[in-house]
Amino acid sequence: QKVVTKELYFEADDVRKEVKLLQMVFNFAGLSTAIISRLINNINSRNMEGALVDIKSIGQIINDNSPLLTTKGMKATTPAFLNAKFVLLTDLSNQQTQLMKDRKLLTDGNKANYRELYRYIREVTTIGKIIYAGTAKADEYNVRKLIRRLHSPHHSSSTNTDSGQ
Repeated sequence: QKVVTKELYFEADDVRKEVKLLQMVFNFAGLSTAIISRLINNINSRNMEGALVDIKSIGQIINDNSPLLTTKGMKATTPAFLNAKFVLLTDLSNQQTQLMKDRKLLTDGNKANYRELYRYIREVTTIGKIIYAGTAKADEYNVRKLIRRLHSPHHSSSTNTDSGQ
């Protein structure tokens, strides 16, 4: 997911550079730059869904005012650039969303497994406390102490210190 997100932001930053130049062209042409400012803000705040909507809107404005914008200094490649970036950003955004959904499904599945494991451990420790009540072994069936032992550094002689590994 980090790779996709990094690429998404890199491509969005590339769009921002081109759009800043386009903003000057819009100013020279006397067109409103509010949508471009909003796009830049969306890219800066990493709101890719909003940025995609704004790119589409800017594409419409360019199509409606192409001759005027070209005379005011817009590159001839700008519409194609924005269309290509729109497609690429949409694809990367969809990949990121899918990865997040997959991760959520995995996490939700793991939560259910952990709940079931915890319920089983709880049953075993409850039975162990009853069986070993009044003895030192009863402490081994305390969940808090068991977790503390799991998280403590292990200084066991059973660890493999073989230097061949």
